[in-house]
Amino acid sequence: MKHIIRASPEGRAQDALSGRPKVAIVTGASSGIGFEMVKRLIEEDYRVVANSRKITSAMTLHSNADLKLVDGDIGIEETAKHVVSTAIENFGTVDLLVNNAGVFIPKPFTEYTTEDFRRATQTNLAGFFSRWRKCVCRNSDTSPQVSLAQPCLRRRSTEGTW
Repeated sequence: MKHIIRASPEGRAQDALSGRPKVAIVTGASSGIGFEMVKRLIEEDYRVVANSRKITSAMTLHSNADLKLVDGDIGIEETAKHVVSTAIENFGTVDLLVNNAGVFIPKPFTEYTTEDFRRATQTNLAGFFSRWRKCVCRNSDTSPQVSLAQPCLRRRSTEGTW
C-alpha cells in the first residue's frame, strides 16, 4: 500500500496514514542543489539524512534531532548501507530518496582514463543502485517514491556548447 504525502494543518509534510513526519535521504548534500534540497525539506518538516564525501567538515549543515549527517563516498556500498541505516535507526523509515550525488569529469569522454571511468561509474551508477536497493529492501511496503536524476547528466563540453 502506497502512503500519500499530505500537508498537516500547519502545511508540513506528513504521512497521511500515520501522521508521522516524512523522512528523506539526500546525497550530494554539502553544496548546490543537494544543500538547497536539505534546507527546503527541513523547512517542510521532513526528517533528513544528508550525505556527501565530507559533509561534516564542509560545515554547511549541522546535525540535530531532525537532521543527521553521514560522511562518505556514496559510490562505496558500505557508505550507502550506513546512510540508509542512519535513516532507519533515527527516523524509522525512508519516504524520499534524492539521488543528487554525482561525479562530473570536465573533459571529453574520449579522453577519460580507466580511473576516470571507474570513479564516474562508481558514484553515478553503482552508488545510485546501492542507495535505491537498500531503501527498497528496508521499506518493502512503502518504498521511496521519488528519485531525482543524477546531476552528472548536465552536459558541458570543453568548447562550451552542446
